[in-house]
Amino acid sequence: MQKGYTAEKRFENGKPTLYINGQKTLPMIYALTDIHAFDSLTTQAQRNMRHFAEQGIHFIQAHVFLYKGWHKATGYDIDNVIGVLTGVLEADPDAAIMLRLHLGAPYWWMRDNPEENCVFRKGDGDYIDNGEYERLVAGDEDRYMRASLASDKWKQDTSAVLADFCRRVADTEEGKHIVAIQVAGGVYAEWHQWGFTYHPDYSRPMTAYFRRWLRERYGTDEALRQAWGQADITIDTAEIAPPETRHLREDDSYGIPDDGVTYRVPKDEVYGVDSLRALHSATVDAICTFSDVVKQNWPRPVLTGAFYGYYDGGFGSASVGGHLEVKRLCESGKIDFMAAPFPYHPYMREVEGVSVARSFLESMRLNNILWLTEMDCAPVGTKDYVGGDPALLEENVAVLKSHVLEPFTRGHGMWYFDHRMFPSNIYLKRGWWDTPRFMEEIGAMRQFCEKQTLQQYTPSADVLLVYDAEYYYYMPHQNMTHYGVMYPFMHAVGKSGVCYDSIYLHDLPKAELERYRAVVFVTAVRLTEEMRQFIRMQVQRDGRHVIWLHASGFLNDTDASLSLIRETVGMTCVAHQPADTMRLEAYCPDTVITALEVFDPAFAVEDKAATVLARYEDGGVAAATRAYEDYTTTTFQLPPTDPVVLRELWRQAGAHIYSEGGEALLVGGGMVVVTLPKGGTVAITLKNGKKITDSFSYATTAVYDETTGDRIG
Repeated sequence: MQKGYTAEKRFENGKPTLYINGQKTLPMIYALTDIHAFDSLTTQAQRNMRHFAEQGIHFIQAHVFLYKGWHKATGYDIDNVIGVLTGVLEADPDAAIMLRLHLGAPYWWMRDNPEENCVFRKGDGDYIDNGEYERLVAGDEDRYMRASLASDKWKQDTSAVLADFCRRVADTEEGKHIVAIQVAGGVYAEWHQWGFTYHPDYSRPMTAYFRRWLRERYGTDEALRQAWGQADITIDTAEIAPPETRHLREDDSYGIPDDGVTYRVPKDEVYGVDSLRALHSATVDAICTFSDVVKQNWPRPVLTGAFYGYYDGGFGSASVGGHLEVKRLCESGKIDFMAAPFPYHPYMREVEGVSVARSFLESMRLNNILWLTEMDCAPVGTKDYVGGDPALLEENVAVLKSHVLEPFTRGHGMWYFDHRMFPSNIYLKRGWWDTPRFMEEIGAMRQFCEKQTLQQYTPSADVLLVYDAEYYYYMPHQNMTHYGVMYPFMHAVGKSGVCYDSIYLHDLPKAELERYRAVVFVTAVRLTEEMRQFIRMQVQRDGRHVIWLHASGFLNDTDASLSLIRETVGMTCVAHQPADTMRLEAYCPDTVITALEVFDPAFAVEDKAATVLARYEDGGVAAATRAYEDYTTTTFQLPPTDPVVLRELWRQAGAHIYSEGGEALLVGGGMVVVTLPKGGTVAITLKNGKKITDSFSYATTAVYDETTGDRIG
């Protein structure tokens, strides 16, 4: 009798490496979804799992809801999960299985324990009990009855059931195929705060958690009073900050101007920021609690992980519903992997766009966290055709390949998530890739990814992009970041012809800085003195180009000032009227760049020793550069979202330019991946000097060996 499958993650060959049953395994997975039409025993689910198995993909993810066996009057019933596992194994008897285990409380439990439920501060009345008896992953962003993510009773009761689940399921013949458990909770099972657009969570459990968090952080009432500037506050009476003192979305009615952004001065906003930090910490603590229960009660080595690390915060306010305590989770030692879908933005999802992960995958590699991208991008035309519109077949194949290969170029993995039909229907489903052409491409990608990425991973990037996870604590809304900086900037970088890495600011001391010719601080508005010192001593050296985007260094631990920007970027800056447009004077003279958001506050460079790169419409200097003895500093107070401008910036820094053609480019994992939305000719120069020239008469994502230049996909 088989003892059971095992799974381990080892940092090996330069990256987190997956082992199943002692064999190095490509982290390429096929995932079922949470809708009825895709239960594992349905005809379409069976068909799809068999098709993926035929292409050599025997790693399957299936959904299980813990509440379906968690009954009020009887012991835990594992029949439902055994049914799910049986369906997978009927389609593929050799499957290794990951469970996405949904941990939301049963409705009877929430009705029995109303004081443990989430409390919202926007909208009339309390939470809504809509009579739901079988919750799908839907409506979570609304004001529905949900157990608070800070509830000790929910965590304790769920942990007890989860421990029983693990011990009993692991011992079944079907359960012996399980190698990973993704603990899932919060909005859409993605660990966003329930109903985040309604400003949660003011419940009794969250208030108790907040006070424990404050005691751990400050220790005494006097220290808390000094931090908050409130003479009468005590830790035992502290309440979570109301919405008007927390970060707000642009459409809220608390007086935040719609046309601009004012950063929060740290010393004046400690109360609001502490409230947000505690809210995010409670989410991470829940993830760690359940991951630890799985590890302690599964009788064999098993992987645990969760959706987390979304830099753009998901579907709403990042300050409330996002994933801002990623450092805490990375350093917890409780999880093996994190996951997320691609950002839901045309810049990242269309054939004209670029494939960009929702988190920063070099940070994941540096922290030995395996990243798994959820490829949930349907072929265009899926609503009307299986496999998408036949007239757009090549475009759909090109998008499929670029999305699948992006995480592999960065040393990680992915799963195919065959999501629901459009318009959404939980009882109607067909496979998105259920055509011979798609399956052929999927099989080919599996083969060359195994060859290219299971060997030594050597990072190829010489440009580093740095983002601060805590940035959103100091913003009243996120739109300037997402639409003014993040999406257009990342789109431009992806078409600028270089290989780049992205990391969180807190991981900068772990970065292999000797590899990088340019380091770009994208959202470094707040820098601690410790980080400023590290940048001065370790980043600003060795002839490196250091590039600062809007308001870099404007905030420190307590204050906001122009002198802090001067200290950071190495050039004198002054306040400027709100702006969204600049005209280049260098690199690409007369090129006009217009941001998608008005930047307010805005800043201008006034430094006689600096060289002007761009000006605002009124003549103020929007971008400038200055050479120092051992490094060059450059600031763009509006984001340089033109690929040609960026290419010249990289060239000045001495970074390697793979392509001058403006194609979406991915490099790494032994591959060079280039997407041509309409076909055409591509010319690539490899780092070893070899040149590739290729022509296509239709939309194509082409894959080349990073060393030989041979076409491999």
